[in-house]
Amino acid sequence: MAWGNLNIPDTESGYYNMNIPSQSGTLTYTGANQTPAWNYYDANKMTIAVTAQKNVGTYTATFTPIDPYIWIDGTLTPKEVSWTIAKANSSFTLSATSASLTSSALNKEITVTKTGTTGAVTASSSNTDVATVAVSGNKITITAVKTGSATITVKVAGDSNYNAPANKTIAVTCKVVSATLSENTPAQIKEIADSGQGGNYWKPGDTIDILIKGTVGKLSINGTYKAVILGINHNKSIEGNGVHFIIGKNSYGRDIAFCDSDYELTGSSAAFRMNTAASNVGGWENSHMRKTICSAFLSALPTEWQNAISACTKYSDNTGCKITTSGIESSTASNVTSTSDKIFLLSEFEVFGARKFANSAEKDKQAQYEYYKNGNRKERYRHDDASTDVFWWLRSVRSDTTNQFCAVGRSGEAYNSSAFDSYGFAPAFKL
Repeated sequence: MAWGNLNIPDTESGYYNMNIPSQSGTLTYTGANQTPAWNYYDANKMTIAVTAQKNVGTYTATFTPIDPYIWIDGTLTPKEVSWTIAKANSSFTLSATSASLTSSALNKEITVTKTGTTGAVTASSSNTDVATVAVSGNKITITAVKTGSATITVKVAGDSNYNAPANKTIAVTCKVVSATLSENTPAQIKEIADSGQGGNYWKPGDTIDILIKGTVGKLSINGTYKAVILGINHNKSIEGNGVHFIIGKNSYGRDIAFCDSDYELTGSSAAFRMNTAASNVGGWENSHMRKTICSAFLSALPTEWQNAISACTKYSDNTGCKITTSGIESSTASNVTSTSDKIFLLSEFEVFGARKFANSAEKDKQAQYEYYKNGNRKERYRHDDASTDVFWWLRSVRSDTTNQFCAVGRSGEAYNSSAFDSYGFAPAFKL
């Protein structure tokens, strides 16, 4: 028996042959019952038995020829033909695609809203040292670990009826206070310092590097030096919350003071002198050191440090010693008044915890820095020659002379010298 094309009768049998139906096009999951369209299906030539289906899968339809039609393969028996429903595409959205975390807001919760798939949500961090991530249901919680950036990749699985959607990412930046002082920005230190919580993270003696670049007095400074914590919430009732620093140490941890080319020379030039004349009249408040040298040093600091430094209330003898007809006015309590300083020198009592040459009333408004109370060395060395010990200036006037300020001697002892000597410069500040 020879067979021809569809609906061509076989001359021997008198039957018409026809092609076996097949699924036409594709079906994807819609959530509703559906059946496919068919190639070669003709209700006048065959019957169909098919049950509509909803879920993804492979199913069968049964086709039976109607006389005088037979299949192209010459058979008359019913044919089972496979047909399929494919998975539909799905999607999801995030309630946020970025997160900025800080010490005061360490966590961020982001909600995943899925369309279609019921598959599980998973997430991973590109840098778990900076930020970790946890998932509970459709909630993602990102937790800051330390300062830095990370990318959170969010995945949603497909299910039996939906394909997995494309992954999405969350850009994370973290600014987290570290117990290692040097891992923090000045702004972070200031934030914690202002809150009074600095002692929960750091301690006196901790250091952080600062690039200092500029001309201070007659010295050009261009190098990295360590700022050392002197105290935290020092003398709080007067000076408030804060972390107090001094410059400092060199890269080898040697205590240094800046020294210019006039070191140990007297004169009137803009060197590291308390005044450009041999006088302590006007005390700390009106000194050349405070008005000129300290101001220039602030400008030599990086902008981020300048912005973070807070003005600090400091009490000092701001009059200086007076000689009257009745003699020298020494340690007059009313001479001790306040200034507001971003850069300052330490006082005699703040270093030594005792009075030797300063106005004896200063100590009533001051406190020894914990760094020195803990027994740390007071002697300092040249910033450019760490083998040479130096004298370094304090802001306290010597109360019984008209021409001297207090200082620290080469061996770390209480000292004093003429106001127009150039000595070591060890600036301090508060964040």
